[in-house]
Amino acid sequence: MALTVLTGLLLTACGNDSQPDAPVKEEKQSAATFSINIASYNDEEEITRSSKLEETQRQAIDLGNGLEAELSIERDTMQSNTHAAQTRAAMPNQHYTIYAMQGGSRVGDVLKGTVSGSGTSQHFTPDAGYKDRLLLPAGTYTFVCYNDKVSDDGTRLSVTRANAGTALIGTTTATISGVRYNVHFVMKHQAARVRVKMMTYWPIQNIKGSLQGNNVNELATYQADPTATPTYSAPATFNEALTYPDDLVEEPYGTGENGREYGRYYSETQNYQYVLPNTNANQLSLKFTSGELYRDPQHHSKSLVGYLHNITTSKPLLANGSYVLRVDIYYKANYLFEDGVVRTYVNRGTHTPIAAVLKDNDGTAHSGTAIALLIAAEQNWSTTYPQQDTPTMTTNFTTHAAAMDGESQTWSNFYTPDGTIKALSTKYPAFYYGANLFDSRDATGQMTTRLGANLSRWYIPSFGEWKLAAHVLGYLDLSNVNDWGDYTNGWDYQMYKVFFLQAGGQYFPVNYSWATAETTDSYAGWAANTETQGFRFGWTGKFNTLFIHPFIHF
Repeated sequence: MALTVLTGLLLTACGNDSQPDAPVKEEKQSAATFSINIASYNDEEEITRSSKLEETQRQAIDLGNGLEAELSIERDTMQSNTHAAQTRAAMPNQHYTIYAMQGGSRVGDVLKGTVSGSGTSQHFTPDAGYKDRLLLPAGTYTFVCYNDKVSDDGTRLSVTRANAGTALIGTTTATISGVRYNVHFVMKHQAARVRVKMMTYWPIQNIKGSLQGNNVNELATYQADPTATPTYSAPATFNEALTYPDDLVEEPYGTGENGREYGRYYSETQNYQYVLPNTNANQLSLKFTSGELYRDPQHHSKSLVGYLHNITTSKPLLANGSYVLRVDIYYKANYLFEDGVVRTYVNRGTHTPIAAVLKDNDGTAHSGTAIALLIAAEQNWSTTYPQQDTPTMTTNFTTHAAAMDGESQTWSNFYTPDGTIKALSTKYPAFYYGANLFDSRDATGQMTTRLGANLSRWYIPSFGEWKLAAHVLGYLDLSNVNDWGDYTNGWDYQMYKVFFLQAGGQYFPVNYSWATAETTDSYAGWAANTETQGFRFGWTGKFNTLFIHPFIHF
């Protein structure tokens, strides 16, 4: 705790003996009389008690241009963590005024002066014509200290919103007796401050915008004793520019065989906006004037320009409180949830997304198709090699690419020579683990258990279904996908990654996953999303281990 000492500033009590007319004896002291600290933002008992209230429910917004957002107003935890060990800051060198009150009235002299210096040499120099001490009878007093950003008309104190960011007021009540006293002030900010934090799954650049206030009070008026609740007046609007840094911060989302992967970005404004206490969060709006992110299937970027995002949550902002207006921006996409319902991610409520939708349900049972957000561990295709395990064994890519029967290949006894259902046999590890154990897996804190009655069982996809995933999620142009190999035309790995990561799924820059296709008695097909070689189709030994990325019908 930093302690600021005002040397040479004296608080002197008057002794009251049996002779009321006896002269008052003053005892001058060289020791400190006043000590002053400045409370950091969020260093307030009321704010600490209400910390749970800072975790507001996020507000879902459809931006209408293929983007969705979640808005929330939260406690500025970065500020709290920064000051976890030291929650008081040394008093800055500036001009202060100090007076005493008793019985609701000002008493004694007013002290005015400037603090200068640093550390143990920091000292107080009284203004010309002002005393360096308070001469007070023994008793209980409320002491008030404020800086020059606070106006004083002799009866009331006042602070404008323009000065709120730097206005400081401290009050303390002390009982004095004898001749040596220390009155300690904790100066508090007379504003709530707000910064903006944007979270995306895209390396957005050139972000510009403004924070707007509607019907926000511009003046706070305090009684001579500023511990009483102030009155607020002069409502007005404001539109203040936000400054975003040029460099984004990219957060890791996990560590896998390919090392630490990244995909979530955030940008925080470098400047705070200040409002008077009692301003409600729902009086604030966020507007972007520059910035593009994500791409649609036509490879057009989505613009943020012109959209006004208003907080609807009612939350009074407290004095000395520091807040973050957070906006998370998502590409609008449909996801299948554990209850069998299709929603966009911002409309998830308490539900868990389990798969990205590739094909909508047309009203027929299980006509919809989705790819799991999570990827199961690597396994063999089978342990039966060399053996033909399907009735459609061929190296002809066109035959496999036309197949859309992954569920049947996984769950029907028709697709093995001895009638074995691959999903129920450990002789086919990829099928077995993908179809069964995947349901109870909780690899990233998300349950993938199927609860919706309309959901099929998980299954290993066919090549035709892999083509669908590459086209819908990665925008791959399928017009020339007609043989084994690598395809880059239209391929957008960044968007493919977005579809998984923004909903809490998994993504690997290079991901070889099994398909149902059998090419020879010892080889089977795989599909792979990559960042440098496009989307790939190939085949390898059944004894090799590749990822399991199941699909599901609904």
